[in-house]
Parts: sequence; structure tokens; C-alpha cells
Amino acid sequence: MHLAMGSGTGGAECPSLKGSDMTVTTYGNTAATSTTLRDRIADRLRLARVQWGQWRVYRQTLNELSALSDRDLADLAIARSNIPWIAMEAAYGTK
Repeated sequence: MHLAMGSGTGGAECPSLKGSDMTVTTYGNTAATSTTLRDRIADRLRLARVQWGQWRVYRQTLNELSALSDRDLADLAIARSNIPWIAMEAAYGTK
């Protein structure tokens, strides 16, 4: 809620301030409306860049671990069935 000083147009008058030129104007989500289209596009591009980097880490980890022999995986105490989970944790972290 924002207080607007003015002649009373565009807002609901507060009963306790009758006769005053103060009005109360309620706006929607000001954070969403104050960002420009350019800012929203830039945010989407940044997010896409981050997600692309995470996906690349996931794929690289998955490919490298999958290329190891069963003996190498046993030496690392990794079951082949756990490779996707390990790659996901490497890329996206634990939640």
C-alpha cells in the first residue's frame, strides 16, 4: 500500500482524513510492475545461461563416469547405477 499526496483522484479516501488532500492508493505487486521488459529478458537469459552450464556439467560428469570400467568404478566405490545421481548432484547440488 502506498500513500499518495494529491487531489484524491485514483484512490480511496481515508475516513479519518476527510477534508484533507491525502488519499490512499493501493497498487498491485510493485516489484513485478517496476521491472522493464528488457530486465525480464536479461533475467531469463541469465537463468538460461546458468541452466545450460549446469546441464553441461551434468552431461560431462555422466559421460566421464560412464566411460570408466567396472573395476575403476569399484575402486571409487561407485555403482554404475548411481552414475546419474552422482552427475545430478555434481551439476545441481543437493536439495
